[in-house]
Amino acid sequence: MPTITFTLDCTPEQAVAVLAMLSGSQTVQPAEPTAVPTPTASIKPATEMQKVAMEFARFVRSAADSGYASQEKVMKKWIEADGTARWSDLIEASGVKDRQAYSGVAGSLSKNMRKARFADKWYRYEKASDGDWNLVIVAELVEPLKQAFAQLS
Repeated sequence: MPTITFTLDCTPEQAVAVLAMLSGSQTVQPAEPTAVPTPTASIKPATEMQKVAMEFARFVRSAADSGYASQEKVMKKWIEADGTARWSDLIEASGVKDRQAYSGVAGSLSKNMRKARFADKWYRYEKASDGDWNLVIVAELVEPLKQAFAQLS
């Protein structure tokens, strides 16, 4: 008969309830601990920004999986630039030929951000000294987006 070993991070009473449910009986008794329990790593609840970023990354990844990789290429370039990228660099990364065509990619990104339940104003434009524009993702989204896209890569 196979043996299954697992650890429950709970009280003895909770362990009894789980084991009773698994075995289909109420006769399971908790064993006395044989050692001092060691701390175990736990998953921290995700912040709201992490949830938004992960949902957004999934939408962008889904578009890429469907053959529309421009959004993902733009986000990777933007994230590599720590959330501040030149508009011309994002256009180039997207693979479209000009700023007008890029507006479709930007619109799709904003639509996906709204679907992920974040405000329309998730990035802003800043004029660069050479006349080009920098696009800057709001600060509280940069790190969560980096993490989300890294997990999906």
